[in-house]
Order: sequence, then C-alpha cells, then structure tokens
Amino acid sequence: MSILTLILTGCAKTDGGRDFSGDGDSTAEISAAQRAILEREQIGFDEYKEAWANYTRCTEDAGYRITEVALSPTDSRRYHGMIEPVPGQKQDTQRELACAPDELSYVEEEYMRQNPPFIDPVLLAEIFARLERAGISFTGNETKIADFFPNVSDENRISAITEIITDTTREMFPDAPFVSVGF
Repeated sequence: MSILTLILTGCAKTDGGRDFSGDGDSTAEISAAQRAILEREQIGFDEYKEAWANYTRCTEDAGYRITEVALSPTDSRRYHGMIEPVPGQKQDTQRELACAPDELSYVEEEYMRQNPPFIDPVLLAEIFARLERAGISFTGNETKIADFFPNVSDENRISAITEIITDTTREMFPDAPFVSVGF
C-alpha cells in the first residue's frame, strides 16, 4: 500500500493563454478532460471533484484503486487517499504515475489558487490550544499551515509546530489516510 502523493507542477498563465506544463511548454500532454476543466473561468469544488473522478478512473485503468479517500482537514480542499494494486489485475505503474499530471494536477493547482486552503476550524482550535500549552507563539489569526511560519528559516519552530499539527490531526481525524503539512 503506498501513500497517494501528488506532485504538482506549475500552472502559470502566459501572454497567449495558460501554460499547462510548468516548464514553459504549453503543448504538454494533459487529458482533454483536464484541459476542458481548465478552460472554465471558475474552478470550484465541483470542477475539482470532476478532475478527481477522472484521475480515479485513470488509476483504475492502470490496475490500481484509491482507497480511504477523505478531504484533507489540514487544507479543507483536497482529497487524500491510499493507492493499492487491484488483485488479479495487471499493474501499469508508468500509466498510474502519469494519471495525476494527465487528469488532476493542473486543475488541483488552479482550484487551490482560486480557493485558498484553510485548516478545519475545530482542528485549528485544538492546534492553538496545544501551541499555547507548549509555549509556542502564534497570532491566533492563522488559518492555513503556512501562516504559522513567517520565518521559514527557523527550523526548530517548523519542526515543533509541524509535529503538533501532525499529532493533533492524527488524533482528531484517525480515518484520514495521511496528514499533509506542506506549506
């Protein structure tokens, strides 16, 4: 069983339209379905779910399934899940690895750009309480993980806060397939 991780590549607008490749190559191979979603003016949760469904089908076609799917409590926007081989089916690992960029990654990036992440409010309240008990400063205005790290060179602070976020999330959301604390 492996953890589903999506490596997002850049999705920047260029003068002539959107660059779907992240490397300046606007002819990148992405599915027609993902391209059609990206052509919409607004990318909301419905568009994200549509891209996720396409990604799931692609993964299944490659001989894998995504289980334990849950909305991430640390960003309240993205699905997380576990990828595992389907017994009795031939696995095409190269195809499975291509599914995220082909079907989901660019929609997910645009969705997150248009709909900023926020930590689940109940989880956030508990994180604040634990930070206070640990004597770690915070403003109380934090709503996303990156807000806790105004100085990204303070590795001790990053480690301590990341540990509190991870432990709290695991305790409060034991069915979450994994905890994402990237910022």
